[in-house]
Amino acid sequence: MSALGFSNDVIGLFNSLPAVALLLVGIPFAAMADRIGYRIFLLGGGIVAILASVVLALVGSPLVAVLAAGTFALAIIVLQVLGSPLLAQVSGENERVTLFSLNQSLSWAAALVGDVLGGVIPEAAARVTHTSSTSAPAIRAAFVAMTILIVISLPFLVGLARTAGMRPAAAFPVRELLKIDLARFGRILLPGLV
Repeated sequence: MSALGFSNDVIGLFNSLPAVALLLVGIPFAAMADRIGYRIFLLGGGIVAILASVVLALVGSPLVAVLAAGTFALAIIVLQVLGSPLLAQVSGENERVTLFSLNQSLSWAAALVGDVLGGVIPEAAARVTHTSSTSAPAIRAAFVAMTILIVISLPFLVGLARTAGMRPAAAFPVRELLKIDLARFGRILLPGLV
């Protein structure tokens, strides 16, 4: 983002947007997926993530880059929000704890590898192209690698989507989101703030 001319303030603002997007997009999409089925959301999220990462790898315009990054983030949020209910649906009660633990461990490992690659790839691209590691071409190399990794994961996502055609036993209670026990919420939140 800095290679495209954005200040640190604007970059910080963009870094905070996923939390807002989770509330505004993730929860409604999870509710819709409970009613329609997971398959269309899994495949749609994967395809949108690939298209957005291709745009990020090729674009030169700051506005288009921001829109592509936002689209990519929304696609990933949809996939993340659907992960837990889907794991619960495809697992038995006696294997659920192990499956969720393994899923969380793999998520942390993937995040670590992604962070390392996100730093190593621009450095390597900068050495090859004799530019700065913060230059747009070096950062684009990281986006190309990200696109390749997402494309590699697509067959696994398609396989998962095949098992996700069924709908959950109970739909997500959207109306329950609007009923908030403020006293209980305050007791939970307050110790974390102190």
